[in-house]
This record gives sequence, structure tokens and C-alpha cells, in this order.
Amino acid sequence: MLSFWSGFTKDASAEDMMLDTNASSLQREELPEVLSLLPEYKGQRILELAGGIGRFTGILADQAAHVTTVDFIAEFIEKNKDKNKKRGNIQFIADDAMNLSFPEKSFDIIFTNWFLMYLSSEDMAMIKQRMLMWLKDGGYFFCRESCNVASGNYDIEYNPTYYRSPQEYHDLLMGTKGKIECQQSDWDFNIVFVKSLQSYAKLKQNRNQMCWLLQKCKQDYGREISVDPRQTLKCKLDSKKTISQLERLLGDDYNTFLGHHFIETQFEKLNVKPGQNVLDLACGTGSADFHIEEFYSADVVGVDSSCDKIEVAWERISQLKSEIKICFEIGDVTKSVYPPEHFDVIYSGRESMHIHKKQSLLKNIMTWLKPGGKFGFYEFSEGNNSQDSEDNYLQNLKSGGFIDVSTTDVSQHLINKLTDGKKNISEKRPELTVIFTDDELKLLEDDWSKTITCLEDGDKKWSWFDGQKPSGM
Repeated sequence: MLSFWSGFTKDASAEDMMLDTNASSLQREELPEVLSLLPEYKGQRILELAGGIGRFTGILADQAAHVTTVDFIAEFIEKNKDKNKKRGNIQFIADDAMNLSFPEKSFDIIFTNWFLMYLSSEDMAMIKQRMLMWLKDGGYFFCRESCNVASGNYDIEYNPTYYRSPQEYHDLLMGTKGKIECQQSDWDFNIVFVKSLQSYAKLKQNRNQMCWLLQKCKQDYGREISVDPRQTLKCKLDSKKTISQLERLLGDDYNTFLGHHFIETQFEKLNVKPGQNVLDLACGTGSADFHIEEFYSADVVGVDSSCDKIEVAWERISQLKSEIKICFEIGDVTKSVYPPEHFDVIYSGRESMHIHKKQSLLKNIMTWLKPGGKFGFYEFSEGNNSQDSEDNYLQNLKSGGFIDVSTTDVSQHLINKLTDGKKNISEKRPELTVIFTDDELKLLEDDWSKTITCLEDGDKKWSWFDGQKPSGM
């Protein structure tokens, strides 16, 4: 590793740091996007590992209380120091990150950009343990890595990089190795988000620049497990193990168990064209997104708060022989960050999200959409006297700035899907009892029967809503 990076000490340019001849134009969009993904760092103490020549160091120091920047190439540190010598709140350290030692709870944020991809799995487990010690309780770790393929266009004969998949990083970062034991509870990282850089997707058609934001949290493994049978069943349905079992057993029909009721005829109303950017809110395991990418040739980003479901989606991508234009991300859509006017279409086709009640999310969706962009989602609606009436939903969309809003009753589709689901339980009960208890299967059947009855009696509707961002905005 030392010999590899020592070959770039002569110029030590941004091009050398990014291993790309187009670094100057790239970083005009890449650098602010990376910084926009960080937690609030004003007044914070930051540790920057693999800081290089300081592409980020000075910008961080302008807001932070103090920045400690580290790189194992002395020439890079000297260039960083020369660039930022007028700033008095930076400590420069020329050393291998694996040799570092800091007091416990020294930093609020640890920031890395292309660092873990140069570490072995063993070194990653070791540095994770140290970072958990160095971070204050509730502190954040941010990393950006090149997954699967190289990010730059340098012609390099010897490349020591580990081009791991997002799944491999997830396993290494979220595995049990490296957790810190403290009395009866452990300290470990919780995921805030995992997402791709849209700047690289836009400028280089590279969807493999992945960013993780993790938070140091107390893991109370001894907490009481919910005794609510519905919550227990939901947790089981959302687990990677159950999803895989259902997929093998039921094929495409397993989506019924997961609440995924994508209807192609409704999606066609969004008028997706080849090459357009599509955002799927609450994408689940990504079944609809694979369909959209294949049949509409769209560039799709799918986000879901379930790590297990996104892991299934990542595994599907890894099994494909050809490159596809889909990126799956982990995160809470109500807290997601995307570039303004980036998407042509935003939709939610998986389950009830109560989007209409989340005004801040509606505002963000309006911001993320290009002028003239379209937004569509599914939701249960009730009678006119209810807050969840179709009229109220449409009014909330109008209040959010959307035009040409409309709704379609697609209850019969959901009735058919749930009826098929009940039929699957009846026909494949012996196989399903390997996954679920008899009580859990009965609970599923009862809940689906109640939903079918409500829809058939007209007490509720399963509705599709859509609207458009004005072209002049």
C-alpha cells in the first residue's frame, strides 16, 4: 500500500487522490454532495482518517471546533498542512491509521473518504473497535467507498484496493466483531443511512460510490421482546431469512406476504421514459425496481429502512451477469437527502406510508423532482367524513404544490392479491409451517380477510394517487 501511494507524491494533485483525470470537474459536484451527507459538524471535534492532501480538511475545519487529520503518506500531509496552515484548529498526523492511539471518547465524528477499501477484513474489524472507543457516545462514523469497481480512469497496473460489494461492507461494519462491551450492554454502530453518490451516477454512470453514516449507540440486547403477536409476525416477515424462504417457496407471490402490490398499469401513468431518474420510496426487496429498469430503461434508486430487505436486493444485483441501472439504499425516507431537481419520477408502490400526512416529506419530494416531474403512491382511503378521505389526500397534494392531481380506485387488485395469498396458505400450509407457526398463519389469514371485507363493503379503498410538479418551478 505504501509503495502504491508513494507513486503519487510528486504532484499529489486532486487527480492523483481521485485517480481520475477529470477530478477538477468531478469534485465540483462530488465534494459538496459528500459534505451534505454529514451530520451537523459545526463546533464538533472531527477525526479525518486518510485525509490525503486535504480535499475535505479545510472545509471541515471552517465549521468544526477541531480537526485531527491523518494520512500515512508524509508528503500528502505536508501538502495538506501547507494548504491549511492559516487555520489554527487542525492537527496533522503522518502515520498509519492502524498505529493510532487516542483517549476514549475524543471525537464527535470520524470522517473517512476512500479508506476502508484499502484495509483487509481483519484490519477493518480492528479499526472498527478502535473507532467505537474514540467516538463519544452518540457520535458518528462516515465512510465513502468504491464498491465493485474502480471509481477513476487512471490506467493502473497494480491496484491494492478491495472492491467489496455493499453487502460485504454491511456485513463487516455491522457484524459482531469490534463491538465494545460495557457492563450488561454493548456499544456498536446503528445505521443512519447507506446511499450512493448521485454525482458519480450522473457524471460517470457509476452507481457504486457508496456512503455509510453510522452512529455509536448502546445495544441493549437484554431488552424485552415484544409480546404483541402482530409485531412479532411483522419482524419475522421483514427478516432476510423469511424473505428468502418465501421467495423459494412462493416465487413472485411472496410479495403478497411483504405488502408489495405494485401495479404496472398505474405506474404507466407516470410516463417514465428511457434514461429518466426514478426514486422508489420504501422499495422493499426491489422487485418493482428490477421491472422498471428492465422495461422502462430507467435509472432507479430504491430506498428502504429495512436492512434485511435491502440486503436481499443487493444479493439479487450481485447475482446478475450484466450491469443494471439500479442502486439500493438503506435509510428513513423522511430524513433522506438528494440533490434538488434530480428525479423525473418519485413513487411508492409497496405499502401504506401515510405520505400525505408528512408535509416535510412532501416538501422534499417537491424539491427532489425536476420541473414537470411526477409523483405517485398507493394508500388506503376512507369515507368523506374521515381525515383519510380521498378528497383530503388530494387537497394535501395540492397544498404541497402539486398540480393535475388525481386518484384511481385499485381495490380490486388488492382483493385479488390477498385472495391469492390466502389460497397459497391453504395449498402450501405444510411448507409454510416450517417458516410460521399455525397461530401466525391464522393471524395473516384473519388480517387479510378483514382487509378484503373492508374493501368489498366499501369501508375502505386501496387507491392510487398521483400529481405533477409545475414546469415553471
